Amino acid sequence: IHVFNLTPDTKGEPKLKEMCDDIILGKKGEFRRRPSVAIPPDDVPLDYSLSAYLSVLYLEPKMKILIGGTPVRFKRLVDLLEAKRTYETNAEWTMVPAQDPSLPPRRGCKLVIGGSAEEASRRNCGLMIYWNGRLIESYKREDIMARNEFSTKGVLAVVNADFLVPKSTKQEFKGVGCGNSSASIKFIDWTHKQLTRYFDQVLDEERRNIHAMSESEMRNRGLASGQ
Repeated sequence: IHVFNLTPDTKGEPKLKEMCDDIILGKKGEFRRRPSVAIPPDDVPLDYSLSAYLSVLYLEPKMKILIGGTPVRFKRLVDLLEAKRTYETNAEWTMVPAQDPSLPPRRGCKLVIGGSAEEASRRNCGLMIYWNGRLIESYKREDIMARNEFSTKGVLAVVNADFLVPKSTKQEFKGVGCGNSSASIKFIDWTHKQLTRYFDQVLDEERRNIHAMSESEMRNRGLASGQ
């Protein structure tokens, strides 16, 4: 594994603290500042802990990874989410040519949205976008995710987007005008609509229920005091 852009120490040397079951790149709290984040997270372990990063690197882990002789404990994100909703599309923009020319192209996209108590404790949320089962972008926030409910509930949206084109770094996808235009624009638009649906179906409904319960409790208290 080649690791680049390490945080320098006071002497200008790269920080690389090795532990028995992890490699810490820098220190806790030193993580990438993602653009367009109105409510910044308190902590993003994936940005400084190699173990945390590898634990979710693959959508369906099929190998064993060791750090200092200790196996990495994989997490299947979709299994950890609560109040899940699944949204699917077979639109033309999801089409991916088959490696074998004699086979028809693949198409389809499945987005799983749900809340994570662990991420909620960090005020973290966002899209976890995989490509061929490998994580490319993590905690990517669309505009609607600036709403407070997304971070306080730790909402993650997990998707495998083989129709997008990743950069050579495998840390982000190519943007509009870089061989990714049509699919990228339509994917962002579709994802935004599904996040809006999730907000309306789950988060806003839950907020209304809590408000209704509070009003009912207040009325009950008023009746009790009147007696």
